[in-house]
Amino acid sequence: MLTGNEIVDILVKMKYQKMQDLQIALKVAGNFNVVSHMEPMDICVIFSNALDNAMEACEKVEETRYIEIAAKEFSCYTMICLKNPLPEGGRDKKAFSRTSKGNQEQHGFGIGNIQMTLAKYQGELNYEQKESAMITQMVLHKL
Repeated sequence: MLTGNEIVDILVKMKYQKMQDLQIALKVAGNFNVVSHMEPMDICVIFSNALDNAMEACEKVEETRYIEIAAKEFSCYTMICLKNPLPEGGRDKKAFSRTSKGNQEQHGFGIGNIQMTLAKYQGELNYEQKESAMITQMVLHKL
């Protein structure tokens, strides 16, 4: 499964075995070379944390488990989207500012790290709930 970006490919391959173990279907769309201007560590921070969060949400779902990642380039910005199912009852937007894990002193930094990293590239992080799915949107504005 190739994304068009060597670093994203490595991250996806590293996490793919766990996805298979958890029976999570993965779908990749678009060319992730749109993030090639970013520092390799920043790409790792964004994609590693985003995929971990999506896998954690999938673990809490009994029905079909999936993660869809897509990249699309527009004239003024680049959009990277992750879509995954939400556990029954979902989560409100406020809940995304804290961890659902028991040890809150050692967890709950992923979303903040994604936001800080995106900000380095004049980007932003948005969430949208549609029916029983969470859509994470990472927008990188072109300078």
